[in-house]
Amino acid sequence: MPVRSPAKAATKPQGKSRVSNGSALLSGADGRSTWARRFRDLISLHVADLGGAEVASVAEKSIVRRAAAITVELERLEAKFAKDGQACVEDLDLYQRAAGNLRRLLEAVGLERKQRDVTPSLTSYLASRAAAQPAGCFSGDAAAQQPAQRETPTSDAQKRLSSRDDRGGERDGHPPGGQSTSDHERARVRT
Repeated sequence: MPVRSPAKAATKPQGKSRVSNGSALLSGADGRSTWARRFRDLISLHVADLGGAEVASVAEKSIVRRAAAITVELERLEAKFAKDGQACVEDLDLYQRAAGNLRRLLEAVGLERKQRDVTPSLTSYLASRAAAQPAGCFSGDAAAQQPAQRETPTSDAQKRLSSRDDRGGERDGHPPGGQSTSDHERARVRT
């Protein structure tokens, strides 16, 4: 039997199972049943809470699958309780243990929702800015494209305080040295 070099073994494509490559939800099971559809929905919701399939690790996805299976079974038990109008001792015990295990699984993954980073990269931002600029405009013309800033209206009291501050006056309304300020001097400072 020929021995392969490690380099050749590393380049040979490895086949994945249908579950691993995402073409099947469960091996040997039809994914069209109510249980399987709800299971798939829960998995996608939990993975989205983790930030998406590209962000979630394999271990997190595995825990999410177990949590989704327990959730579907807990929902089935809840429907049975509602239909029967009561819960037998065995079913209630099973429900409580499954709910405790679900809580632990969800704590392991993190109960809080993680937001995806939607900040554009620098290159995509610059490309969108370049596409938004009118033809013939250069980045140096950006000042000409922007409207002039308006002055914010200020009250007369704010103008007086500002003029006193400019001359070294105090904010309590009295100029330094106990001198009075005439309206003529205030008008001269504002202009």
